[in-house]
Formats: sequence, C-alpha cells, structure tokens
Amino acid sequence: MLPFRYLASLTLWLALWIPFYLLGFLAGWAGLLFCTRESEHLPWLWWPWDNSHGINGTLNGNNPKWVVICNPEIKDFPVYEQGNYLRWLIESKAGKERAYRKRWIWLFWRNPVSNLSLYPMGVSVTRPVRRSTRLHEFGIMTERVTAGWPWFYSVLIPYNARRGFYFGFGWKLLDIEPTTRRARFIFRISPYRELS
Repeated sequence: MLPFRYLASLTLWLALWIPFYLLGFLAGWAGLLFCTRESEHLPWLWWPWDNSHGINGTLNGNNPKWVVICNPEIKDFPVYEQGNYLRWLIESKAGKERAYRKRWIWLFWRNPVSNLSLYPMGVSVTRPVRRSTRLHEFGIMTERVTAGWPWFYSVLIPYNARRGFYFGFGWKLLDIEPTTRRARFIFRISPYRELS
C-alpha cells in the first residue's frame, strides 16, 4: 500500500492540478487578451495560471536560456555582443517573449498553473535537499530528490544519442523560490528531453 504522502500528492494532482491545467489550455488565451505589451502579470481572475516571475518569461534575467530560445537571432551575434543584447532585452522589455504566443507557451505550457502550484499546493522547504541519481540498463536514468516530507521523482528513457522521454512528478526541490523557501508542485512530461 502507498504511504499517505503519496496518496495525498496523487489526490492534489487529480483534484486540483490536472483540472486547472486543462482549464488553462481552454481559458488561458482569454486572460492574455486583457494584457498589453507592458503587462507583467495576468488579470486577477487568472491568478492560478500567473507566474511569480511574470508573464514575460525570463525578461527579469533569472534564466537567459529562455530569452535565447525566444530570440534566436542572438546566436548570430559575436559573443561580446550577445551579453549586451540580452541586457537590452531585459531592460527595455522589448524581447519577443512579449508576443502573445510566447507568453502563452511560458504560462500554459512551460510553467502551467504556476501560482496554484507554488502557494496552495507548494510546500515550505525547511530541511536540506538531498538528491540521488541512478543509471540503469539501456541508459535509463532515475532521480530522487527529498527534503523531509516533500519529494520529487523523475525518469529519463533515452531513445537516441541526444534525446529521451522524460517524466517527473512531485515538488520542484532543486529550484526553490529564494524569498519564500517554497517549492512548486510539478508534473512534467517531455517526449524530447535533451540528454545532459
């Protein structure tokens, strides 16, 4: 029989996360219609799908990788100009992430149900985070991350030399909100995860 913490997590996932996730795909586009290019957050009715970092991805500078993905022309610049361009995108808020499609991907695909996952479903992390990774036959990799009660499990099944099928479930303990020391609830499936 499954321990209580896993049953509680499964109940949260089925009763809250999945319904709000599916609703986000249907109703999320409408929330973005109320946003201007200068907007940083969704209207309050869409709070469960909003993101603590804002609706514009990483224009706050926390994750330049997303800025590069959304602005691929950066790769054509000399290295010394790339940093200047990233800084300009962040400071001017002129990046392509402000386009409707990029905002939708950031909020409803890349970070679905973000505020709901952080506050009602998230957990305070008060113990040290412990991580263990195991490599199995055929290159299959499993990861277990714990911090007392909260946990995260993932599996990566490679199907070629560069990519694999990824499944992760639990709390995002390796990316804790620094100001609140809270971990988001996360459920992620990626059929084309890059092998590191």
